[in-house]
Amino acid sequence: MTSNSERVDSHWPHELLCEAGEEDKGERLDLFVAAKCPELSRSRIQNLTKQGLILVNGRRVKASYRVKPGDRIRVFIPPPTPCEIIPEALPLH
Repeated sequence: MTSNSERVDSHWPHELLCEAGEEDKGERLDLFVAAKCPELSRSRIQNLTKQGLILVNGRRVKASYRVKPGDRIRVFIPPPTPCEIIPEALPLH
């Protein structure tokens, strides 16, 4: 069985569903997700995992979890947090 993945939604928040294949056996979860979501850094993936936004077979696991064939991985990527820029009054000389 080969691993496959699909993006559930093209709008924020994003959700990715993957199923691990035989060739993914033993790979760390953060590396597996990084290969499926190259736009995410491993650090971001580890944070998402700690927040419970990456699930394996419906359960929370650590980023170091070793993927098994048939594992169903769900990655929930929340929208980026808006960055508020506050103007500062500067004297012009």
